[in-house]
Amino acid sequence: MKDDKFKEYRYFLKDSIRKTIPFKFTDQNLGVPVPPIEKPYSEGAILIDLPGPDEWNRISQIDLTHAIGNRKSHRVYLNQSLTLEELAYLLWCTQGVRGKRFHGHAYRNVPSAGCRHAIETIPCL
Repeated sequence: MKDDKFKEYRYFLKDSIRKTIPFKFTDQNLGVPVPPIEKPYSEGAILIDLPGPDEWNRISQIDLTHAIGNRKSHRVYLNQSLTLEELAYLLWCTQGVRGKRFHGHAYRNVPSAGCRHAIETIPCL
């Protein structure tokens, strides 16, 4: 059966995984410090100020239900770069910090177990 082929790959999606993995050995439970909210940048790096949410004039606002209902995949892309505003919006949606909390923790737009955020985004020019 087709579903059986992928059964092993979906194992981690089920809540029963917590019964088989010793989570007491996670970095968080072992007291490993939370990674920094931002990685340090090298000396001499070029820093670009990005526009914030109050400056996104050309990013359209759309209702979530409408966006999901009208979603479709695109396989052909324009041969042009994102605008700075589009890049700022994309980075905010995927890595944005909404507010700092305490001891290196931050409220982000995406969830993360233990405030660890194991995703690193490096835009290239």
